[in-house]
Amino acid sequence: MKEIAAAVAEESGKKAGSIVIEDIYKMFIKPRLEKIKNKPKDAEIIFDIIEEYLKEAYQRNKYMNTIVFNRETKTIDDLYVPLTIVKNGKSYREKIVIDEDMENIFEKLHRILIIDTAGMGKSTLAKFAYLKCLEKNYGIPFLIELRKLEKGKSLLQYICDELRLSRKELTPEDIRFIVEKGEFIFFLDGYDEISKEDKEEITEEIRKFIVEFSGNSFLLTSREDESINMFSDFEKYHIRPLDKNEAYELIRKYDKNGELAERLIKEIESNEQYEILEEFLENPLMVSLLYCSYHYKGKIQYKKHLFYRQVYDALYEGHDIVKGSSLIHTKESKLDIEDFNWLLSIVGYLSIRQNKISFYRNEILKIIKQAIGLMNYHEEISENDFLEDLLHAVPILVKDGIEYKWAHKSFAEYYAAYFICFIEKDHENQIIYSIMNSSNNLDYHNVLDFCYDMDPKMARETITYNLVKQFVEYCDANEIDAENKTEVLHRYYSFIDTIRFIKTLENVERKQEKNKHYEARAMIEAVQMYRENVVDEVFSYFNTVSRNYNVFMFVGRKPAYEIVKLLFEKNVDIFEEIKEREYAMKFWNDIDVGIYLWGENEDDLFKENESRKAITSYVHHKNFSTLNRILSYEKCLDKKEKIEQEMKKPPIDLYSFS
Repeated sequence: MKEIAAAVAEESGKKAGSIVIEDIYKMFIKPRLEKIKNKPKDAEIIFDIIEEYLKEAYQRNKYMNTIVFNRETKTIDDLYVPLTIVKNGKSYREKIVIDEDMENIFEKLHRILIIDTAGMGKSTLAKFAYLKCLEKNYGIPFLIELRKLEKGKSLLQYICDELRLSRKELTPEDIRFIVEKGEFIFFLDGYDEISKEDKEEITEEIRKFIVEFSGNSFLLTSREDESINMFSDFEKYHIRPLDKNEAYELIRKYDKNGELAERLIKEIESNEQYEILEEFLENPLMVSLLYCSYHYKGKIQYKKHLFYRQVYDALYEGHDIVKGSSLIHTKESKLDIEDFNWLLSIVGYLSIRQNKISFYRNEILKIIKQAIGLMNYHEEISENDFLEDLLHAVPILVKDGIEYKWAHKSFAEYYAAYFICFIEKDHENQIIYSIMNSSNNLDYHNVLDFCYDMDPKMARETITYNLVKQFVEYCDANEIDAENKTEVLHRYYSFIDTIRFIKTLENVERKQEKNKHYEARAMIEAVQMYRENVVDEVFSYFNTVSRNYNVFMFVGRKPAYEIVKLLFEKNVDIFEEIKEREYAMKFWNDIDVGIYLWGENEDDLFKENESRKAITSYVHHKNFSTLNRILSYEKCLDKKEKIEQEMKKPPIDLYSFS
């Protein structure tokens, strides 16, 4: 591979020292294609189309849209700090660095799933890996933004549409022979951004494509999503938080190793509240907002929502990160900074309520028009003018082809939270209750996170109080021996989850790697059994319990789960740590094929001591989100009583004047 890189560098050096995709294609990719047997007669035309596509896609994907440098073009190489992915549930010893040298990654791992939270750099990582695979001839990379997939259209047809040029109308059969060869690396970015209405059908299409063209490699990125475990045959990774030195390297890249970066780093190092900043330094997006905020005001904010507000202020006032000055751009809408923010918060709320961040022009104009109506402003506002402002004067939206999307989903979530906590204050509790009790509250986790910080009183009296009250009442109705760890764990997980175990027909014991296909078939059979027999519920995720006994666990998250997770992240003192060893699963050998309910109203199978201990400990060990910590009945009861006492205090009279 070093010889390849040297050859490319030599050829590219003849053309101003840049990476030249034409050279890479002719030297390495086309020979791959030429070796394919049974090519159609017009194969050469198709190869030329692929060359044109790769050149165009490379130019399109090497540039970044950033809030920090909204008026200057930056490449991924300008701003990328190598990210490290870590296998889920494992120590940091099992890690992969996504940097210039990725030669061995796709040789060892053909299916990679990267799941992480907002701003950790999933899409940037996918684009960086795509570019390096192309530059260094690791395969033929193809990047697919999954939000662009349409229901009713095959993935093969989507690829044809992307490759299509005016001189040739491609059909799926025209390129099937290439994809079947297994030379491609498919980067499937943003699974969580597929619309709810289309997700089931599009997921089925993605699964079908992966099975049919299994000789290729696949990298899939997503936030946590209830459907993501349909890809249980993928190796699951998350992005390791940036360490301090990586965060500082990113800050220096933003400032081109300038003086401002060193001042900011020095202030972070000497700051007494460094521990608060540490959380921000772990997240690439938050590091960029920290830099932008400091560049604009020369001071550090310690709360996430204040970062976002300060970035908005910088954008509205036309602060130029590159020139270090402000030039207020004329606003077509004629709205001042607060009225603009007010209208933008309604647009953010309506976007998140629809669970969409990308729109066609008519769709985003419809949302803006609705927002203007809700604003009830005293002067007429044109939705076209406001959209123009969002693209240019206050660039929080970006135009991507024929679509208009939020620069980052977290901005839509911030504005949705702002609307709930400040604009619709009279209905705040009603909206928060609705989100908390929604079966889809996972989709609004970041909104609740913002709301928790924006309105601490509401968070304590509504979010925290509602959860601890529910748990205390649940425990009181299900009394157990508090000294019995199995029963304590059983009660807790019954409170947050509905869990079923499914044993399938097929023997999938795997002694060799090739037997993975049998496990995949057993998994598909288990999913079919679930769908045919459990009609009123949707599982959030599933995984293989035992390959030897063909057993799979299906977990349906109750609304309480996401609230527990949020309060854990906010360090609310209502948790206790319980460590429990794992037990053998041999009892499954004597169990018939079928579906078995665990938890509330569970099947008799799990009332026997051996199976009860084994399954309960297994469920506990698979709950990575709270790190062996569960809700403590005593602490929840204490928290509930304290909040009730606070709520009984008479309100301070702020409305009477003497």
